[in-house]
Amino acid sequence: MSKFWDKFSFYNRLTFKPIIIWSVLFFIIGLIFEFYEFPNQNFCFLVITIVSITMLFVSVYNKIKHIPYVCKNCSHKFYIKFHQMFAINSVLQSRLKCPFCNRVTWADIYIEEIDEKN
Repeated sequence: MSKFWDKFSFYNRLTFKPIIIWSVLFFIIGLIFEFYEFPNQNFCFLVITIVSITMLFVSVYNKIKHIPYVCKNCSHKFYIKFHQMFAINSVLQSRLKCPFCNRVTWADIYIEEIDEKN
């Protein structure tokens, strides 16, 4: 198997697991609200929706923040911050600002460290 597919499968394993978990939990909560009458049902549903979406972003970020990136300009390794999670990206690269050289480049995922963790 090529390095591309190794990296792609690792990246997908990290990001899709929390999305699936929170989607299933949100679906179950929706079924509970469908079959039972709660007082202030609209308010409770709104609160649960906001909490679920927030927890989804937090859980995805907690997985993604451990993926190291390498700047193409200065070759330093760095980790992303929360706001960089929403940057333009492809499967193997993200358009990020390097904290060392302060240039915006297409940073690559640092494969060697990912291989060591597995």
